[in-house]
Amino acid sequence: MKGITGRIIGNTFWLLLQRAGGRILTFLLMIYLARRLGSLGFGKLSFAISFTSLFLILSDLGITTLTVREVARNKEKSPDYVGNTAILKFFLSIFTFLVIFISVSLINVPFDTRFLIYLIGACVIFETMGGFFGAVFQAYEKMKYTTICEFVEKVFLLSLAFVLLRLGYGLISVGILYLLSGVLFCLLNIGFVYQKFLKPRYRIDSQFWSKSLKQALPLAIVALISMIYYHIDIVMLGKMKGEEVAGWYGVSYHLFFALSMISGAFLSAVFPVMSRFFKESREMLKKAFHKSFKVLVGAGIPASVGTFLLSEKIILFLFGPQYQHSIAALKILSFIIVFSYLNSLASYFLTSVNRQALTAKIIALTTGINVFLNFILIPPYSYRGAAYATVVSEILFLALIFLSARGEIPSIPLIETAKSVISSAIMGFLIIVLIRNGFNLLPIIAIGVISYSLLIWITGFITKEEKARLKNLLLGRETE
Repeated sequence: MKGITGRIIGNTFWLLLQRAGGRILTFLLMIYLARRLGSLGFGKLSFAISFTSLFLILSDLGITTLTVREVARNKEKSPDYVGNTAILKFFLSIFTFLVIFISVSLINVPFDTRFLIYLIGACVIFETMGGFFGAVFQAYEKMKYTTICEFVEKVFLLSLAFVLLRLGYGLISVGILYLLSGVLFCLLNIGFVYQKFLKPRYRIDSQFWSKSLKQALPLAIVALISMIYYHIDIVMLGKMKGEEVAGWYGVSYHLFFALSMISGAFLSAVFPVMSRFFKESREMLKKAFHKSFKVLVGAGIPASVGTFLLSEKIILFLFGPQYQHSIAALKILSFIIVFSYLNSLASYFLTSVNRQALTAKIIALTTGINVFLNFILIPPYSYRGAAYATVVSEILFLALIFLSARGEIPSIPLIETAKSVISSAIMGFLIIVLIRNGFNLLPIIAIGVISYSLLIWITGFITKEEKARLKNLLLGRETE
């Protein structure tokens, strides 16, 4: 048991490091590219990334998730399984690139944007192939290799982008760097698999492929819908209002996405616990949900308040005055940071209790509504319309998931929520005072974090028992 516990703690650490570190490096890259490329160049890049992401699922169709499961269950047969699936993955990747190539030829975009889409598309395909081989690390519970591969790729991309843009190279050079980083990520994953775990035995087995694709189909549908939901607004903005407008919105959306995905690392660690409690103890499952809800509300509400009040300072500090238009979009999106946290919690919880089909239906419905709202709101309101559509979709998702699963999802701890709301409101008032007195962004953030922490301490949001459990967790002790 000690070995299992230690392995879980170690893998959780590497997973958290990968999620947090990878997103920080990606975010730093986005800031630098936005400033150096300008709103038009960054808009082209954002459009290319979002456009290729719409087709990403075609190169995988859920088989990477199946590989994790099957290799974890039967390691003796893993060389054959990985080899067979790798050949399938290769053909899917070629098919995906052809679809991207044909699709981009059907839309009216400038030549440099089209060429950039080809480069980003190739990068994404190499990354998904690398991610497939990286599934072996997860199956063998050696997540440190996943973290190493992602860190090396991001550092390579960030450092060379800094050098090339400083030397005067432009947008296409960035696309080439993306492609090279994807190739590097793929080769690193393959190299670690061969050196540390197994040597795949490659062969073509059409019956095996057919069986695997049928098993993976539900996962592919959910992934496809999610890709459309997260990327369609930038693509529609780019086509309906131009690539520069897509760049303005892309800046605010990348900020929102970075903030909203903070919950992902936490929930990735909590998800296996909730899944285990579903079989072992419904009472412990309820407690795990309540604790998770409390953590996410405690982080999400002040994040929403602070981002709304500091939107102008954040945009100008990170991206400069050329992105003035991004301020309004960030203000709108900041309203739903806490909703995105709770949506993630509800989705993970329903998956832990075998109700992922319900989540898929609600995602499909809200994605359809999101696309419809973008069609309606973008023409008159431009990037603000895209932000409004995202706000409505996130709130609707939360409402539908809680109404549809009210029998499974435990009751919401309203007292803790009220304490966070009150603490965030006082923090917000303090931020307003600091802004009016001319304080800069970083001191305001520091004072805001300290004041909120003191307020949730005073209001009893953090209990003595929770402090004791947190101490035990940090020391690696087992707690109930």
